[in-house]
This record gives sequence, structure tokens and C-alpha cells, in this order.
Amino acid sequence: MGALVEEAAALPALLLDRSYSRAFEREADDGARVLLARTGTDAEPFRALLARLARLSDDGGWLSTHPGMAERLQRMEREI
Repeated sequence: MGALVEEAAALPALLLDRSYSRAFEREADDGARVLLARTGTDAEPFRALLARLARLSDDGGWLSTHPGMAERLQRMEREI
């Protein structure tokens, strides 16, 4: 029973860590879009990569350290 209580107590920190990791990944995607725009580089290959990864991934669920690929693709398509 003690191990279960310890794991339950650690859950808030785990979830907080996941939210930071996801935020960093979103920031990286945003930075990639900015760099592509600044250099006049077509963003379509990046969008196509995210689309392919979205088709191939299971998105990892709520404990994933990265945003889901479908979410990343939607953000990309909204921004370009």
C-alpha cells in the first residue's frame, strides 16, 4: 500500500513536468515556423512531415511528454 501512496503523491509533479515538456515542444514548433518564414523557406515540407507523423502516431495519451502529432499539425496549419 505504501508504494501506491508514494506513486499517487508523485503524480502532480509528473503531470506538471509533462506540461512543461509539451510547452517546450510547442515553442520549438513555433520557432521552426518563424525561422522558415524569416528565411523565405516553404513551410509545406514541415507541414507534410507533421501530417505523416500524425498518421503514424498514437499521440501517447495524457502522460506523453510531447503534444500529440494531430495537435501539432493543427497548430501548424493554423499558423501558415
